[in-house]
Amino acid sequence: GLQLARAMGASVIATSSSDAKLEKLRALGADHTINYRDNPEWGKEVRSLTGGRGVDHVIEVGGPGTLPQSITACRIGGHIALIGVLTGRAG
Repeated sequence: GLQLARAMGASVIATSSSDAKLEKLRALGADHTINYRDNPEWGKEVRSLTGGRGVDHVIEVGGPGTLPQSITACRIGGHIALIGVLTGRAG
């Protein structure tokens, strides 16, 4: 997703719980990275990075455990692509 977004000219904010993965994401072109274990309110950080606007697109892989933060990160009228459910089905 990161590489496709960058190829289309998008600015990318990527999240992970692994600093090593975040470093690799930056090497692949992520403009900003957020460790969601260090910053559990990462949706607010995304809002801050976008000047309060929120992002146009979210690729959501966590499911119910992370969807509230994705909603916070997304702008009004934005799009959330739910492509995974890594945090379980409850919620």
